[in-house]
Amino acid sequence: MAVTPDASVTFWYGCNMTRHGEIVRLVTHMLEAVGVAAAPAGGPGYCCGSTQESNARIAAGMAARTVEKFNQAGRDTVVTWCPSCHMNMDDLMAPVTETAFETQHITQLLAARAERLRPLLTHAVPARVLLHAHHGFHGRVPVNTDVPMLLRMIPGLTVLDHPLRIPGHMCSAIAPKPGVMAQAHSDTLEAMADIGADTLATIFHSCHRDAVALERSRAIRVVNWIHLLAEGMGRLFARDQMREGPFPEHYEPFESPVANPLHPKVSSNPVARVFAGDAADFGTAEKFPYVATTYRLTEHFHFWTKHAKINAILQPEEFIEIGEALAKEKGIAQGEWVKLSSNRGFVVAKAYVTKRLKPMLVDGKPVHTIGMPIHWGFTGAARPGFGANVLTPFVGDANAETPEFKAFLVNVEKTAVPVA
Repeated sequence: MAVTPDASVTFWYGCNMTRHGEIVRLVTHMLEAVGVAAAPAGGPGYCCGSTQESNARIAAGMAARTVEKFNQAGRDTVVTWCPSCHMNMDDLMAPVTETAFETQHITQLLAARAERLRPLLTHAVPARVLLHAHHGFHGRVPVNTDVPMLLRMIPGLTVLDHPLRIPGHMCSAIAPKPGVMAQAHSDTLEAMADIGADTLATIFHSCHRDAVALERSRAIRVVNWIHLLAEGMGRLFARDQMREGPFPEHYEPFESPVANPLHPKVSSNPVARVFAGDAADFGTAEKFPYVATTYRLTEHFHFWTKHAKINAILQPEEFIEIGEALAKEKGIAQGEWVKLSSNRGFVVAKAYVTKRLKPMLVDGKPVHTIGMPIHWGFTGAARPGFGANVLTPFVGDANAETPEFKAFLVNVEKTAVPVA
């Protein structure tokens, strides 16, 4: 998402927030409600460089490009969300590339305008809240005091005090360290039980993605602090900006082996973001009869840890996960090289034949699923591999524009050992 000209500040949500489109939209409208016209800016084109910290030249180039874009936008203030982006701007970006703007964290801005926000919080949110707080960022920005102050303005909501503080500035800082995340989650659940909390409020996006799993089989709720403020202002806070909804509907992926069983004439979402050139690259089930999905492995974090030797030793090379039934049908043995192709490209990797993936009966026909981890690329401590998104379609979810990377059509076949 790029910046737009008709705004007084830029809301810089970073490059790893695109999967949380609802938070971006809620923050933008919340700022507008307190008298701040904000233009969102984020995604890979506005990266602080932290994703490429193993390569100083690339990281510096990405950071300088982002600062130059903010300077060109001509706004006096860049409002940050991500603590990594905020710290990198202070410590690395602004000292190297001259800035024509000031930086302020979103919690600081809303705290400064708390009296304008307070009258808007009219809906009761009955919740006993523990804040998912970290040590690291609070020394820069007082998030651990500003966020509870804002939440306490919501009718019916109680923020409970507890001394627990998680290491690091947010959970992505501790995720690669064995056992630390699990201990943090265990300590959090124990703290919630100690004080009788029924809701865990996360501050940052990476914390939220990991913490939501704590809801499983437990009578607790995990939400971001922005979600709670939005509920206090009305649960359908951004309904005028939604392309569809708020009630759910079933649509098939744009590449699917079957038509939508509920309404075959409108199989995929008619208001999803699809450009004409990308639509022309969709594959068909006749040519690509199998369903593929991408996912992460326990041993790696996104694309970063392929540069770390320990992680590279644990999961050294790319592989394609194929169920036993499909492997037998295609004559593919464990460890053989296969070519996985979609209508957009192909990947060559070793086959991992597994009992995990079993065919599903869909519309009276067996449908096989093929799995592809995302972590490899042309560089790193791990062995070189293909980028998984060589295969995936370019489709944006109707409201959040989250990419449709988890369901698409492919074909698989045995191939020769690639030449190094």
